[in-house]
Amino acid sequence: MPLLSIRSWKALFEERRIRVVPRLDTEGRPFSGPGADVLGDEARTLFAALAPVVDWFAARDPGAAVRSVSFDFELGRALCTLRYEVSPLEVASKPHALRVDESVAPELFDLARAANVAVAAAARVVLARRTV
Repeated sequence: MPLLSIRSWKALFEERRIRVVPRLDTEGRPFSGPGADVLGDEARTLFAALAPVVDWFAARDPGAAVRSVSFDFELGRALCTLRYEVSPLEVASKPHALRVDESVAPELFDLARAANVAVAAAARVVLARRTV
């Protein structure tokens, strides 16, 4: 079975969910409809595969926790939301958004594309359940 081509994905770490949008459906037509939500044990496996991407963002902003990361491979754009760690007596800060274009950090997109093998496999399973 050929690898599912990915248009975009968004990992929501606090929700323990990954939303995947393929480029094409199983018939080879442009994908339409809701993306595939990968949850539970399948999401846990994907979060492990996404660790190098999270580490890339964490290395650029020490002390911040990654809340979400999304990649749009057609636009060559990544978005990350970060929340800064605070002491127990302080109110948590609002999330901070960081945009990274592929032309600025191609190595980040290489990491994300490497994870796409696992992302595509999990999305294929979720999408197959819809047709059963």
